[in-house]
Amino acid sequence: MSSRDALIVDSVRTGLTKSWRGTFNLTRPDDMAAHCIQALLQRNPQVAAAEFEDCVIGCAYPEGAQGHNIGRNVAILSGLPVSVPGMTLNRYCSSGLQSIAVAAHQIQNEGTEVIVAGGVESITMLQNSLHLDGLVNPKLAEKKPAIYMSMGETAEVVAERYKISRRAQDEYALLSQQRTAAAQRAGLFKDEIVPMSVTWRKKDKATGEERDVPGLVDHDECNRPDTTLEGLARLEPAFKADGTVTAGNSSQFSDGASMTLLASSNRVRALGLKPLGVFRAFVVVGVEPETAHIAIRRQIAGLDGDPTQKDGEGRDEDAVQGLRGVRAERQRRHHQRDREQHHREAQQRFRALQQDRRPARTTRRPAKWRRETLRTRRRPRKRLGALLRP
Repeated sequence: MSSRDALIVDSVRTGLTKSWRGTFNLTRPDDMAAHCIQALLQRNPQVAAAEFEDCVIGCAYPEGAQGHNIGRNVAILSGLPVSVPGMTLNRYCSSGLQSIAVAAHQIQNEGTEVIVAGGVESITMLQNSLHLDGLVNPKLAEKKPAIYMSMGETAEVVAERYKISRRAQDEYALLSQQRTAAAQRAGLFKDEIVPMSVTWRKKDKATGEERDVPGLVDHDECNRPDTTLEGLARLEPAFKADGTVTAGNSSQFSDGASMTLLASSNRVRALGLKPLGVFRAFVVVGVEPETAHIAIRRQIAGLDGDPTQKDGEGRDEDAVQGLRGVRAERQRRHHQRDREQHHREAQQRFRALQQDRRPARTTRRPAKWRRETLRTRRRPRKRLGALLRP
């Protein structure tokens, strides 16, 4: 393992709650993210708050409650010292992952030792109050109008172009619900979710009355364990009259936050931490705006294939083979790194052994012995000179 490897020390998150109706409907996004950083500090007492060298946070809408450089705001709000800077970035749905990639690159290339990064989103506080003045550029809208399409609309394009049936989408959605429910029953999310006590606005479905009540978010509230295929089939299309994308087979609006602690391998060893893994690489690609959902396929295939291949020209096997090629290349690099590390350690052991074998001169030899030795060494030279004289 290289000294500049970026190690994932710990990662925590809040539970996910339904937007507008969920337990986080009165909770600010910066409070959620700050809560996660405080949990990281409590779970990893070996890492001092003053060691954090940056706080990188991604969000899809960096405005309103998520504006004013939420990265810096969260750093201060969480109790980190003012010496810790902050950064906010946006890559929409992958903003949180992008922030972790940026943090890892700072460790790998800039010498950063400890850094925290993650993502946060409160659709409740942003979705209905977005600043839309001047949002659409007329020239861009004329050149690439699809760039302003919603994810639901692009999902319909992908489903039609790649012939993904409504039933196939519903079956996959049902499988996702079943897997989530099984994971919750097995307690697989307990270690990563940090409970958060909040006040939320609860609405009585029968009377419509609203009141603020205390609540505890200690699990994900968005999934529906009782989902059935028949129930999904009864839902109406959400984005197109004759479409296939519904509220049941697409992602739900939700609120939540997640933060990850990263550190260099040298610092991890010095602090005696047990990392979760190593951040090796991060890849992004661009596709036609109306087919945004196929980007992950292009990412995998492009790593080991032709990144200029047109959408739809390849086969699914290309993506699988590309993934295998990436894994093989990573294994090769890991083995090479291990060999180099083993060679360096062997050299260090050899030098130490040679150092131990050298006789240690602890006392200065007597002057008489040095004179006798010098006289003895000179005699052969004198005799040799006498023999060479004619």
